[in-house]
Amino acid sequence: MARAISPRHAALVALAGGMLAVPLTASADIISVYAAAKADYVNGTGDVYERFEGDISFGALAGFELLGIDFWGEALLMGQDQYMFTGNLGFDLDFGDDVRFTIGVDTGPLVFHFPEQDVAPLIIPEFVREQIGESTASMIESEYDTFIELEKEASQWALGWNLARARLSLEFALVPKILYLGAGGHVGYHYMINGEEAAADVKSIAIDQLESDYPEAAELGAFDVLRKQVGAKSIDRDNLQGINYNVGAFLRVEI
Repeated sequence: MARAISPRHAALVALAGGMLAVPLTASADIISVYAAAKADYVNGTGDVYERFEGDISFGALAGFELLGIDFWGEALLMGQDQYMFTGNLGFDLDFGDDVRFTIGVDTGPLVFHFPEQDVAPLIIPEFVREQIGESTASMIESEYDTFIELEKEASQWALGWNLARARLSLEFALVPKILYLGAGGHVGYHYMINGEEAAADVKSIAIDQLESDYPEAAELGAFDVLRKQVGAKSIDRDNLQGINYNVGAFLRVEI
């Protein structure tokens, strides 16, 4: 004959079952992993975005959410040998299940890669050579030749940081809690510098030193010619800041 379970034993069984169920239920809230294929229209302020062959990009993002904090990155193909990468740390709020609306904000780095740019060798004009001397002119040309390869490498990159990047999306569940089709966008406020700007600033500093070393030649405008020929220019820090944005569609998987 089956033994009856006392109310006390029943309460203990219920408590034990609840304690086992809590970690399983909470685990879905503690961490989730996701990835998406995406197509975006991308643009922004500054020379970097003007270098892209087109505004339409294709790529992917992947990341995870841990205790409500998002860690994610994306890679986008912008054209032949033109890429955009972002890293993002932030948080978001979700509304809905089968139809889900998400708003969030992130911060993180921006990295751009472009094809290598040609850099012309430096040939100092004759009247400048007369002012600074043949040996000095030849030395400058030789040192510039060693700088060319570094400038070519630097010209392929641009680096920045999104101080704040707002995002929103609207998703429709194709397979509830697993597969979503959505559309959304981002708007970021960034600081950014490209390799060409950095190289131009280095050249400007070098010519400033030459002007200091050869004041008589500087008074005759000899180094103005060099600045124009090599594209020497100090960085305008006000131009480092700007806005970037992208909007598009994606197919997202999450677990």
